[in-house]
Parts: sequence; structure tokens; C-alpha cells
Amino acid sequence: MSSSPATKRLRRLGAASFSAIAAAGAIAGGAFLGVADARAQGVIFRGMGAVNESMGGAGIATSLDSAGAIYTNPAALSGLPQNEVSFGLSALMPESSVESYATAAPALTRARSESKQTYYAPSFSVARHVDNWTFGCAVGAIGGASANYAPNGASPIPGVAKNPILGDYGKTSKVKIIELMPTASYKFRDWLYVGVTGVVGCFSLQVDPMPFGLSTAAPLYRSRTDYTFGGGFNVGVLVSLDRFLRKSLHGFKTGLTFKSPVWAEPFRFSGGSGSPTGAYEETKFKFTLPLVVGWGLSYTPPVLKGDLIFALDVRYIDYANTDGFKPSAVIENGRVAGLGWDSILSVAVGVQYRLAEDVTFRAGYCWSENPIPGDVQFANVSAPLFVQHVASVG
Repeated sequence: MSSSPATKRLRRLGAASFSAIAAAGAIAGGAFLGVADARAQGVIFRGMGAVNESMGGAGIATSLDSAGAIYTNPAALSGLPQNEVSFGLSALMPESSVESYATAAPALTRARSESKQTYYAPSFSVARHVDNWTFGCAVGAIGGASANYAPNGASPIPGVAKNPILGDYGKTSKVKIIELMPTASYKFRDWLYVGVTGVVGCFSLQVDPMPFGLSTAAPLYRSRTDYTFGGGFNVGVLVSLDRFLRKSLHGFKTGLTFKSPVWAEPFRFSGGSGSPTGAYEETKFKFTLPLVVGWGLSYTPPVLKGDLIFALDVRYIDYANTDGFKPSAVIENGRVAGLGWDSILSVAVGVQYRLAEDVTFRAGYCWSENPIPGDVQFANVSAPLFVQHVASVG
């Protein structure tokens, strides 16, 4: 009796039970991919969908699924082997803490406060091939986080409970960023794909106390804001390098992407000035998602016929020139103008191996620079939106 190609692949691995172990790992890994801080490159998520997330967010130079292609490089949509519909839901559960101290005679005042929040990030995507065109659309949460630090925290000093940096009212925040991304990709040649995405963004921001646009001594308390909308675009190109390299080096692809800023109407806040019961005041804050430029490289050994894929992405995220992020935390007239973030580089690597027809293993790693300079950390206490090292599996 002859063996199927899938059975032969499993036998080469030396253990039929390995597929079951990998499947269980995929389920367990997928369940934990939605941890909020483990997804962030500043305020924006590093990937979209379970496939792209499990690759560490790498996807600029490879076509693995519709959600990851639309989010990372619209040109990669043309490389999908078939039409596709996908959906997902991540439960983000960030846990963070703030510890601060202040010198006060006769003892040192020190306290710690913790935040545990839950934030849900849905995603949906679709792709359809029509001759040389591929049309698709994705909608989902591409950024966000939340924090809730109570003013009082456990203190090692008897009789001292207040966390100095949180003041009398504590600090809370919640940001939601949802995008609708209609996409078209065109196959000019078997080795050249070009794609473009229109972006419609929907943003919500809650910060308490809310200092933006106000004096540092009189922020708004118990403030609220409605949703605001914005727009932008993404363009990308994907190139197979086989025609430019000798046969022994076949299997390489490269991609380039340019994501414009997502320009939006200012947030409008209203609340009590200086305290929850202070005089009613209104202010507005200009918020824009940053420009992102990305380059990717992927390699598929021809002998394995697509079973093994390596991917590398490098992204430049331009916070330093983006409204809401670029100014110093406090400008000359004493009004808070933004978060004062630096632009950063982010590097993601991922690997995919198809164990059988319906069993695929993926793993990834993402590293990012820290966008928050040391001299503006105080202004970013309620913005726990960043980690440097992330490992993923699925």
C-alpha cells in the first residue's frame, strides 16, 4: 500500500504523534496570543489575525492569510493560493503596575498600584481572486490598551497608603483603534505584485485625568469623548527574486510597504477642571496614527515545495513626527501637547512548517525599540502600550 504525501512528511519527522502535539500547542498558543502588551509596537498592534500573530507579525514578504496580508502588505493578497474568509477574536488581558516614592520627613513614602483590565480585539477578512486582480477587505482592532490605577496602593510603610505619582484620584485610560481596510492587489507578472489599501479609522480615547491641551495644574477629571474618524492609505509591492538569482538561490521574496498616517478629527473632551467637581470645561486633542515604512524578506526552500517558510520584517514607526506623539510632554506655555514619543524600529521574524495537510506549526519573535524617553515617563504612566520582546507560537 502506498503512503500519502502527508503521511510521508510525518514519517520524516520520526513520530506520528508529533502532529497531535503540534495541534495541541497551536490551540494553547492561540489562546494566549491576545495578551495586550504582547501585541503592541507603541500604540498599534504588531499583527492582525491568528496566523500573522503567531509569525511574530512578520508578513511583508509572504502570503499566508488574508488578514495578515491586508494588514502588513496589500500586495501579498495576490499570492494567496485560493479565495479566503477568516475571522477571529482576541481577549487582551494586560497586567501592569506602578510603583513610586517621594522623600518626606521623617520617612520615605513608597507605594505600588496594579492594573488588570480586559480588552477585546475582533478581526474579519475576506479575499477573492478575479483574473489578475485580487480584492479583499479587513476590519478589526489594530491598536488599543487600557489601564486603571487606583490612587491608593499597598505600602511597606505603616500608615502610608497613597501612591505619590497617582495623586488623589489615580490614573485610568482606555484607547480603541478600529480600521476598515478595503484592498486591491494586481499581479503584473508571476514575480511582481502591487497592492493598495484604503483605510477608514475609528478611534476612542478616555484618559482620567485628561491633561492634553490644558495646564498641567488643571487637567480634566471624569472626562469622556465620542468616537472620532479618520482616513489614510497603504501601498505595497511584493517581488519574487527567482528571476534575478541563479537557481541555487531560488526561494527568496522581498516586499516594501508604505503606510500613511491616519489623519483624524480631534478628540473633544469635557469634564471637571482641576477636580471631578470642578468647573465644567471643554478641550480638544489632535490624534494621528503614525507613518510606517516596512521592508520584508522571506525564504521558502524549493525542495520542500512550500512546506517551510522563513520571514523577516523591519519596520520604521514615525511617532516623533505625528500629532499627539511628537511634541514634548509640556510645551512653553505650560499646556500639555502630547506624549513626547520617539520614532522606533521594530524587527519581527517568523517560521512556518506544514506538518500535514491540515496541521501547520508557526513561531515568531518581535523586538521593538522603546518610544518613551526617560524624561517624559511621568506623562506616560497611564499609557502601558509597549513591550520590547515578544515570543509567539501557534
